[in-house]
Parts: sequence; C-alpha cells; structure tokens
Amino acid sequence: MDLVAWMLEYVSPFVLWIWLGAALLGALYWLRPGRTSGLAFFSATARENTRSSPEATLHLRNGVIVEASHTSRRGYGLKTNAIFAEAVEAIDREAVLRALSGYRDFRLSCRLKGHASALMLVGRYSQFGNVMAFDITLRSVAELDSNPRYQRLKNALSGVSESAVVTDLALNIKAVNPEFERVSGYRKSELLGQHISIIGSGYHNSGFYHEMWQQLQAVGQWSGQVWNRNRRGETYLEQLAISEVVDARGEVSHYLGLCSDVSDSKLIGRDASLLEVSRNLKFLPAIKDLEVMLASVSAGGYEADLVLIDLQRYLLLKETLGADSADQAVEMMAQRISAEMGAELLIHRIDWDKFAFLIRTDSLRRGQQQVERIISCLDRPVRVLDKEIGLTANFGISTFPEDGVSISRLINSAETAVQRARQYGTNTCIKYDARDTEKVVRVARYERGLKGAVDAGELELHYQPIVDVDGRVSKLEALLRWNSAEFGVVSPAVFIPIAEDCGMIRGIGYWVLERAIADLAHWNRDRERLLAVSINVSVGQLADEVFASRLAELLAGYQVPADLVELEITESILMEGEYLEHCKALLCELKQLGVRIALDDFGTGYSSLSHLKELSLDTLKIDRSFVQALEEGAEAEVLRSIVEMSRRLGLSVVAEGVEQVQQEQILQQLGCDFFQGFYYARPKPIADILAAYPALKESA
Repeated sequence: MDLVAWMLEYVSPFVLWIWLGAALLGALYWLRPGRTSGLAFFSATARENTRSSPEATLHLRNGVIVEASHTSRRGYGLKTNAIFAEAVEAIDREAVLRALSGYRDFRLSCRLKGHASALMLVGRYSQFGNVMAFDITLRSVAELDSNPRYQRLKNALSGVSESAVVTDLALNIKAVNPEFERVSGYRKSELLGQHISIIGSGYHNSGFYHEMWQQLQAVGQWSGQVWNRNRRGETYLEQLAISEVVDARGEVSHYLGLCSDVSDSKLIGRDASLLEVSRNLKFLPAIKDLEVMLASVSAGGYEADLVLIDLQRYLLLKETLGADSADQAVEMMAQRISAEMGAELLIHRIDWDKFAFLIRTDSLRRGQQQVERIISCLDRPVRVLDKEIGLTANFGISTFPEDGVSISRLINSAETAVQRARQYGTNTCIKYDARDTEKVVRVARYERGLKGAVDAGELELHYQPIVDVDGRVSKLEALLRWNSAEFGVVSPAVFIPIAEDCGMIRGIGYWVLERAIADLAHWNRDRERLLAVSINVSVGQLADEVFASRLAELLAGYQVPADLVELEITESILMEGEYLEHCKALLCELKQLGVRIALDDFGTGYSSLSHLKELSLDTLKIDRSFVQALEEGAEAEVLRSIVEMSRRLGLSVVAEGVEQVQQEQILQQLGCDFFQGFYYARPKPIADILAAYPALKESA
C-alpha cells in the first residue's frame, strides 16, 4: 500500500490537508531566495565558478577548503580538502579561527605561510543545515592600497578641517590628518599600522559595534556618536561619519572616518553609555548617581575618594566557564559586597569587571578601611554551577578634587593606580600618583609596538641549557626575547605582563610554540642523541579549548616525537576551585599526546602537595629564590624536603637560578636531577649555544 492510499484510508481529510500544507510550506522555505547562497555552495555550477574565477577565491565548509580558484592554488599554494587555518601564520591563526567560527561576514588581514605580503580576507557567510560555509576572497593589501581613489583621498586629507582617518578593511590605520593627531594626542608615526581601537574608550559593548558594521555593509555608510579616548587617557565624545572607499570595480578597499568633537555639548552621553554597560546588575545604582553624589560633595566643600575595584581573572573565567557563568559570579560577589557595606556605601558597576564607589573623607584612611572590608568578602569564594569560584581584585584610589573634578577624570586616575597595583600581586590598593600617568603612556607605547613585533621580525627565541649531574645538556628551554626597533631590547619581565593584560599573549604564545617545535625538528635532523625542548605556555593558551589539538597538529606537521617536548606551566595558575579542575583535565589530555609537563617556579606560594598528587606532572622546577638563599641552613632543609617529596611522586627535579659552583655542589648533594642558570650559560641564540657546547653539534 502506497503512502497516499494509506493516509486516505486511516487519516482524516482535515489532518491530511494540514500535512500536505506543511509539506508545501517546507518545500517553499527550502527553496526560498535567501537560501540560494547555501545551495549554491554545494552546486556544481558554484564550484566551477570558483575554479574559473580570475581572483583568488575559496569555498570553505566548516573551515575546510572544498574548492579553490586557479589563482588561489597557483599564487598561494592552497589546496582542496585542507584546513584553511593551517595555511595561516601562527600569529594570525587565532583571529582567522575566531572569524570562521562566527555566524557573520568578516574582513581581516593576515599572512599565509611562505608569503611575505599581507592579505585581506573578505568572507561572506552562508549556512546549509549544520554546515557553516564561507565564500572567501583573498586580496593583496598592496593591491588594495594601489586603488587610485584611495591614493587621491589620502593626499587630500591634510586639507580637511575635521578630524579624518582612513583604515583598511581590517580597521588598521592607513592615513590621518593633522586634526586627528591633535584630537587623539598621538603622532602620525604612532598611529599608522595600529588598529583603530587604539583610540577606543571601552564604553561601547559589542552589540553597538555589530549594529554599526551591519549598517555600514548594508548601505555603505554610518553616522552616530562615539566615545573615544586620547593618549592622555581622557575620554571625549565625537560625531563620527564612516563611509566606504571603493575601487574602479566597485569593491570596497578602505574606510574613511570623519569626526567632530561634541564633548562639551553632550556630556550626558557618557552617562548613557556607561549605564548601557552596567544595566545587567539592576540592583546597583546607575553610574549617573556617581555624578549626583560628586555634585553634592563639591557643593558642601568636602573631599572624597573614588575607589575603583578591578576584579582579576574575569576573562579567564569567561573563557573557561562561559560569559553567563562568569557574569553570575561577578554579580554574586557584588551582592555580597553591597550587603557588607550596607546603606552607607553604594557600589556601581562601570565595566564588566570593574566597580566603583565614592566616599566622603578628609583623608585616605577611610577609603583604605573600606577596601579592607571588601577584601574580606573576596576571601570567600562564590558558588556557580556547583563549582567554587574565587575572585580577587586590585584597587585604585583617586581623590576629589586633587586628582580630578569629574567622575570621568577620577575613574581615569583610579585606573592608572590599578595598573600600578597589579605589579604587586592581587588584593593590592594603590593611591593615584600623577607620576603614574607617564608609566601608563610608556606601557601603551610598548603595547602598540608589541602588536607589530611579530610581523617586523622583532621577536626571537633564545635558548638556555638544562644540564644533568654530569654536565651534559639534557634539553634547552625556549625563552622569548623582543628586540624592538623603537625601544631596543625590552625585558621579558616588562613585555610579557603587557601582552597578558592586552590579550596578545595567546597569539604570541602560539608563535613561540610553533617556532620552538620547528627549531627542534631542524636540530634533530640526522642527530643520534636527540635534544628536547622546554616551552613555557601561558594561562591564555591553557584556557583555549583547542590548545591540545593545535599542539598535536604542530607535532605531526613537523614530525617531532611528542616526548621531546616539555611544556612548562607556572605554579601561579594552580589555584583552588574551577580553574584547577580545568587544568587537571587539560594536562591529562596533553599527557595522552605524549608530551612532558613541568611545573615552573615551584615554591612561590600557590600550589600544595595535594595539587601535585592530582596533576599529571613529570618535572618540578624549584624557584630560583630557594637556590639564591642556599647559604641559610633552613633553605637547604626546605629544598631537601621538596626533593624527597618529588621522589615519592616520581618527579624529576630541576634547580633554577644556579650561579655558583658552591650552589651546584649543594644541590647535587640534596639530590637534584637537573640544573639551569647563568653558571652554565645565559639564554642565547641557538648558534651561540652550539658554539659553547661543541658536543651538541653532533651530526648537526
């Protein structure tokens, strides 16, 4: 019996008509015009169009190249059935992966492996079922910059009276006029090549920018008010008009932005933008109340402290637990602090991870006393998703009217103080000092320079030997160095924290990982006694869900045995609560790959014996502070206990910071397995290390 006869016999005509109607609507929906891009993705015609396209074009499905034009194949070596992100340089790969995992069109610049010139990727999104598809056009940045209309526009900027800026499709600054320099406070040489976010205030959320670019892509222009921040850290409101710059073919090559400062006439706009940021915590007063409170303080002739609470680890929580859980943890902590303070103080959320309150006082002491009460709240974790989450903070205090006469100025001053507080660990409170502003400007300059350091070839790896008890080199530790064209040699102690704070550490970390593995493959070519390498990995990398899989791809791609790679994790990431659990799971996954795991800086106060028992470790690296204090008998006994504990756990022990022969002798007597420090060699380029240790040149 066929389906129609069965339905006529057993199903009522009314139900049958409903079923047939639904089937017809489903077919019409499937064939609707909006689905043609998705269907075309899989059609033979679309594939043929891609193959025959004179431009460098690709069709991607879930990140895999399913078709490539002749230009893409011949010009860039791109092949079908390959993962596109693997063809991208390591420093740009994270941005590409993020774009390909989004549900929207994108434009970004990157470099492909083996190609020196930068490319602009223009990706158009479509979806077919569960398949995420992108049609991608690759355009040379040099070709885009040769657009005559862009060249004429760039030459005419100096005659424009308004503040004007031209960016490429990835929003990197290509040209500015003198008025833009004056308003932003930056020189032209400092702006060119930087992302336009260099002047961003942080007041607008992602939804604001998403709507802006949706309109820009739909109609080719956008106009509205935007809060920006100048070099001195001052915020200002601008009327911004953005328009597309197109080439002779009608393709967009650049964006033009014209700005006019309206801060004086629209002061209320800042309150509105900050209210937008803080609206998720409805129990907290709007930030506008801070302005009202300050006006009352000023009218009474009083002084007041603005205390800024800068919660730590918010981004880490967001990456490991998700944005909703991270925000829930912050909200619960804010409720606890508000309950502790009672009616005497009102806590205002002014950013995703920042709170502020204003307290009338004749001295700094009152503000510091309140900070101590808040720290007592932070000492107790909050519980989210059946996990205990610990939060810490740093605090900055600015005083009215000494450090500012407006809330915006007081917040800026307190943020400067917070940056200095971070240098002293967590739960630290610092009073604003005008001299700190110079340090903030210097850090901002380092940050801008660091963004272009990889492309400029300024980052390099130095290596330091780790030797055994017989003085033979067991492995080399890869250590990152920055030789800046602008600043000279910059200490890792300076630029690594900056990279962590501004979010660049993950991309740089992957660059280090790939470069060290590539170097290892080169050294061990035709070598009988294989060298191993030890590589430091950051918290940002460990929070990345695809870290293990990306490491596996690198090991396979360079044909490096996994047991020749040791990953060093810092003791400071082994905190109680949810992140420790995340680390345990990741370390187990890494151990399954076959790599070795070392715990660095052991003894600095974060981990415990219980942690070590639970982690998949191979090596314990004793912090140099123990080694430097060996003359004290107590330190020797502590070291002996650490070594004995490591033996029971099956861990090898590396003593860091060895600088004298006496230290080496004591450490050998205590039972250490390996040694590292200036006594053996300072970190140097690999050529210098090979020269210092001729035995390493074996068959190399």
